[in-house]
Amino acid sequence: MRRLMIGTMLLVLAVAAQATAEKKKNPDQGKIKVWVFTQTGDKDGFTDSNTKQRVDAVKLMKRYVDGKWLTTVESESPADFTLEIVDSPRFVGGTAVTTSDPYTVRAVLKVGDHIEDFQGETGTAKCLYGYCFGEIALGVIKDKVEDWVRENYDTIVARRRGSEPIPGDPAFVGPVLPTQR
Repeated sequence: MRRLMIGTMLLVLAVAAQATAEKKKNPDQGKIKVWVFTQTGDKDGFTDSNTKQRVDAVKLMKRYVDGKWLTTVESESPADFTLEIVDSPRFVGGTAVTTSDPYTVRAVLKVGDHIEDFQGETGTAKCLYGYCFGEIALGVIKDKVEDWVRENYDTIVARRRGSEPIPGDPAFVGPVLPTQR
């Protein structure tokens, strides 16, 4: 009996070590892939007055989204879904600023024919030396995207595999998200 327990423990340790080694080889394995982008000009190359703010918002959103269970990719083709920053009116930085206007960032999530419109808004705020208005609003959007992914994880994985999600199938068990712990 004791040998059986020791053998079982060694087997479990070997499997865990192999899984850890695989994870080190490919740390993004199993993560949901998102392409975060914005339009930087029209077909004729013209930009609008908001382009720089949206590009800055994309850079921040990429930092926010990259984590234990989501990873950003550099193009649409490997992505499980896209997240386009469509409106980011102003990023305030460099000095102390107080505003009575809410700061709003808008993003559109697309996967196949499905579209979700997300809005991140802050109340009145005071910031010192940074992009705190944008960071707060982008954080709100990130939380909404995480909620959407949590609700649709099985479908996203099934879509990646080209199959239908099967409730209870261990192949479609999602990652443990911070709010599930």
